[in-house]
Amino acid sequence: MALRQVGKVRCEGTNAICKPRECDWKVGCALEEGSAAILDVRVEECVAKWSVDGGTGCSAASVAFLDQLGDTICVAVGGDVKVFDLRKVHEPVQTHALSTEELNQVIVQSRGKFLAAADDLGHVHVVDLESQKKFKTMRGGHENMCSAVAFRPRRPWEVLSGGMDCRLVRWDFSRGTPKGAWQMGCEDGKSEKVFNPPMVHSVAVPDTEDAELSRMVAVARGDGVVGIYDLESEKLAKRSKSRSRTRSMDTPSKDASCRMLLGQELGGHRSAVAHVTFGQFLGTCLLASGGNDRRIVLWDLSKSENEVKVLEHNNRRKINWLCPGGSSGSCLYVCDVGDDVRIYNIE
Repeated sequence: MALRQVGKVRCEGTNAICKPRECDWKVGCALEEGSAAILDVRVEECVAKWSVDGGTGCSAASVAFLDQLGDTICVAVGGDVKVFDLRKVHEPVQTHALSTEELNQVIVQSRGKFLAAADDLGHVHVVDLESQKKFKTMRGGHENMCSAVAFRPRRPWEVLSGGMDCRLVRWDFSRGTPKGAWQMGCEDGKSEKVFNPPMVHSVAVPDTEDAELSRMVAVARGDGVVGIYDLESEKLAKRSKSRSRTRSMDTPSKDASCRMLLGQELGGHRSAVAHVTFGQFLGTCLLASGGNDRRIVLWDLSKSENEVKVLEHNNRRKINWLCPGGSSGSCLYVCDVGDDVRIYNIE
């Protein structure tokens, strides 16, 4: 298996990208200049670009399609999530003012019922898209910036969040309460690292029918490790009850829920991991990770540690975001710190 670059689309300052589930040629982009863009990867062109910051000068941090075909897109800009109909992008059809601080990521549940966003205050906001109203705000899970958020495809009331406090939290957003949490870097029972702390930059969960794999979450960490954790472990359940009583997880203990740490010793990243995503690549559910070391790595979590790494590729520039694409799961779209969104074939 190998990655081969087959094209690129010029789109300067792309922070994040997304693709609708049922449209393979359309890619949405959030841009540093406070704009959003739509790329047509068939012809390798930017076919739409518009300002979303309302003159505030805020960067567009994240983007997600609202529907399966990609006719509606939501953009996180400043403390707002703005929803645009791509047939008339001159003004948003909805604006959700969620936070007094900047939002870092916005995602849409696969069923399209809820939207979630993470902010600099460490809060996680959930919006009911049917009523177009804020459903819940979860506070207290993070000590500072919440950088990443992900819905669980097979758990309709669960959302995960990760933060710069090196913590991953599992939430029941129907109640707005945490169900469990992990402190990154304490998997061996030792205290967390002082240098290169394992801050959480990205969180990914697989959308799969595989019962074993659907329990897993992948965490992109600042120490160069991709952590793989079991969301249903007995250890986590006990920990959750303990946290609800003490509101503290400062005392590290050996974490039985940690299934695998994909670090340098397994051929992983040499510096911070920027993004992780699961995808059906060539008929197999694989994990893709991209890092500040300019490398893209594909992992098969069904394999043993000696065989878990299946592919490595040098992207030439630090990676911001990865997005699976292609009708047969044969593509990977990559945005980096350069001016292009790259199109790779997996062969």
